[in-house]
Amino acid sequence: MTNTKLFLKGLLSATALTALSAGTAFAGGTTAGTTVTNTFTLDYNVGTTPQTQVTGDTPTTFVVDRLIDVNVAPNAGTSVAPSAQDQPLSFTLTNEGNDDQGYVLTAANVAAGDDFDASNLVISYVVDTNGDGINNDGAPVVYNGTSTPDIAPDQIVFVTIEGDIPAATQGQTSDITLLAETAVTGGSGTLVTEDTDGNDNAAVENVFADAAGDVTGDVAEDGSHSATNTYTVSTADITAEKLVSIFAEVPNATNDCAIIPGTPAPQTNDQDDQYAIPGACVEYTITATNTGAAAANSIDIADTLPDNLTFVAASATGFLDGASAPAGSFTTLPTANQDCFATPCVVEYTGGELQDGSGTPTTGVVTIRAILASSKP
Repeated sequence: MTNTKLFLKGLLSATALTALSAGTAFAGGTTAGTTVTNTFTLDYNVGTTPQTQVTGDTPTTFVVDRLIDVNVAPNAGTSVAPSAQDQPLSFTLTNEGNDDQGYVLTAANVAAGDDFDASNLVISYVVDTNGDGINNDGAPVVYNGTSTPDIAPDQIVFVTIEGDIPAATQGQTSDITLLAETAVTGGSGTLVTEDTDGNDNAAVENVFADAAGDVTGDVAEDGSHSATNTYTVSTADITAEKLVSIFAEVPNATNDCAIIPGTPAPQTNDQDDQYAIPGACVEYTITATNTGAAAANSIDIADTLPDNLTFVAASATGFLDGASAPAGSFTTLPTANQDCFATPCVVEYTGGELQDGSGTPTTGVVTIRAILASSKP
């Protein structure tokens, strides 16, 4: 990003040049305030006779000006759920100048072009004190609204904006900008100003070299920089259906109603169909499907069986957590062979999960088996 604008004082040249003082090299160049002094020697002959060396009586001297160059870059956007709170968006701020600086930070919703605004925006930051480029330097500090601490040349600040998400829908987005304005050191929040009265070899003057940013009015070489990051709503999309079928017209030892899934034996008179006659094994299946881009958790499926049934068994398949392990359990279940007329038969499966189904739908099934009463309840 560093602008090619000249920020060093003019350097005089001669037959020989010797730098008597030099600063540390940074991305922004030699450190501001470094004094650069040089002189020269001149040797000559008259005919073939060497003459006395000529030297500069007064060395030339200038001090290095202060390059103001800040860069704000967004990290990966954040996938959020509708109505979620304190959702983070992360940015990286880098001091690409050649002197310590503080920064005034501002977070804002983009005015147009997205779908919703996040609310209650809060800025926090972590200074990369160990210089490894990794956000591992302690807990975030909530921004005080005035200025960051002093940031050294090439040093990084990891900035996080947290916001609350409204009741948005799948795929909707919210764009958030972070503006960093360069401030003087000491934490006062006073913004730096650019020198406008011409070059002075004896003074350290501010020279702006930042690029234009995303925020309206954030032009190049204004001492600030801004970038945009995005919340994207990802939510589950659950549908469910319940089907009933006759598992076995006449259950027996080989096609026991309690064996799920099991294989029913064909009935005697019709090899293709099973009929709902008294004593038949009835099977209910409740199928939940997620086609959304986020996992659905805390799924609760409850079913109260009709009173002309006798409960036999229940099972659940397909409800898996993020590690593909079974999720959920039957928290309410009738006892085997419970008469649903005498005591209501409530089947409830809680804690189920269905993972992201945006690519391939994810499905969970609760299966319930019961015997159709042989006498009127």
